Amino acid sequence: HLCGEIERLHDAGVYISPENLMISSRAIIVMPYHVALDGLEEARLSDKPYGSTKRGIAPVYGDKYMKKGIMLGELFDREYLIDHLSDVLEFKNLQITRVYGGEPFSLESMVEYLDTYGEILKPYIGDTSAYLRKAAHEGKKILYEAQLGVLRDIDFGIYPYTTSSNAIAAYAPVGSGLPTAKIDEVIGVVKAYSTCVGAGPFAAENAMGEDWNEQLRKAGGEYGAATGRPRRVGPFDCVASRYGLAMQGADKIALTKLDVLSSLKEIPVITGYKLDGM
Repeated sequence: HLCGEIERLHDAGVYISPENLMISSRAIIVMPYHVALDGLEEARLSDKPYGSTKRGIAPVYGDKYMKKGIMLGELFDREYLIDHLSDVLEFKNLQITRVYGGEPFSLESMVEYLDTYGEILKPYIGDTSAYLRKAAHEGKKILYEAQLGVLRDIDFGIYPYTTSSNAIAAYAPVGSGLPTAKIDEVIGVVKAYSTCVGAGPFAAENAMGEDWNEQLRKAGGEYGAATGRPRRVGPFDCVASRYGLAMQGADKIALTKLDVLSSLKEIPVITGYKLDGM
């Protein structure tokens, strides 16, 4: 997916090179067996899925913390890489075949996968910690961007319907490799209405009904960036937003997509929840 995104940007005339893109040598590689395990687990869950994008994210995070991950930096030591991959693959194939009854992956096919995409990515791999420490020492400004909100954070979100990493601002320096960085300002990026990708509780979804939701979805182009799945939508939720902004420690709010609501005669806002009619 990363190689494909770089190629699409090149085709669109956006210059991508090691001069403006660096990938940490300590980043864990998503392997084809992670994608397979993601799909197999969602299928096993049947009518109670977590709403995974089926890109292997949860399995690769699981491997990271079980010390079964393959780091990008290993691409530069082929002998070690193949030996390490062989040991990991033995463990992964046990999961795939004996837990899920799936087809095992061969070492040859996984080495070919790493050779194919590794050669494309090698020029971009570097020591991001050293790079950021140097930038901080020189007084340069560092901007972190997050993709998901607090309710998808692994620790503070709607568990287990979350992503597999920390999506809060406080974790950005750690995740980037500059754990000593002090965050000077946090801008909470908030839509003028509620959206959600994946399964799990979503209070705003039932506030106005599906006809209203579908109109909003089409007006806002609310379809998953990774999967193209229609996003779940609803009115602006003050309760969830207040929680999210508080956990992020937001100093400012950037309100987006307000123009999407311009066709509405009235703009609904959720100010509280009812439980069992109260």
